[in-house]
Amino acid sequence: MDKTDVEILKILKKNSRENLATIADRLGISKATASRRIAKLESGGAISSYSLNINYSDLGIIRSLISIQIEGTFVNEVIDPIRSFPEIAAVSKVFGDYSLICEAYTRSVDELYQLIQERIVKLPNIRNVDVSIIISTEASHFTPDLDILVKNSP
Repeated sequence: MDKTDVEILKILKKNSRENLATIADRLGISKATASRRIAKLESGGAISSYSLNINYSDLGIIRSLISIQIEGTFVNEVIDPIRSFPEIAAVSKVFGDYSLICEAYTRSVDELYQLIQERIVKLPNIRNVDVSIIISTEASHFTPDLDILVKNSP
């Protein structure tokens, strides 16, 4: 990955719908070169998907983080069942007091309660569950500055 690839990633990070002509113009490369580089970033896994940012609170959706403690070494056995719940958007393994943190989207607090009490805590090897309802997101896109990908020359 070179500086041009990083610049392409930075442009697409700001606007994943940016057109090839604009990307090429900003970087001083041809549209064909921009297209080839983006295809290479996609096939190589650097770009895994393109996404849409939705303001769920405007839609009346409740976002929450569900922290789950799991008995012993059964973390991997619990991930697939949790991942299958349609309300769960992300499942992350973490270090600390909990084994997993899940991001959930529900239509109500009652629906969140049902998800936890009727499905999650009934899974085997669940020791404890803690929930934080997200009131607002004051900053987002906490991703590292992509310039860290370009090695500084001595």
